[in-house]
Amino acid sequence: TSLHLATCLLSVVASAASEIGYSTEYFTQNLDHFDFAEAQTFQQRYLINDTNWSAGGPVFFYTGNEGDITLFAENTGLVWELAPEFGALVVFAEHRYYGTTMPFGNATYSNNSNLKWLSSEQALADFASLIASLRQ
Repeated sequence: TSLHLATCLLSVVASAASEIGYSTEYFTQNLDHFDFAEAQTFQQRYLINDTNWSAGGPVFFYTGNEGDITLFAENTGLVWELAPEFGALVVFAEHRYYGTTMPFGNATYSNNSNLKWLSSEQALADFASLIASLRQ
């Protein structure tokens, strides 16, 4: 029946969620990747799991959305399901200005001038910098 199927699916999802584990790390990012005169930095949060990683294996890199990265990590089952099969390093990077990745701390949203660096271009550059650092 459909109720039995739904119960089985919930059981599988709950089992996978209980196996999710990661450590929380921080990476120093440039506030502005395109203006080299701008020297300010901030701490970007990312979650990492190397349980299944084999040297030379792939990196499964999840680019954070507009929200707390832990919510995405704990609700993105496919990444966790495939990591053991591929020997992958799993990384969930938080998008600047969301979750705890606030370039100006508690003052991030208190002043419109602080939002100057909230753009997809800056966020993509954050992800590229973090990936380059992880590959070293």
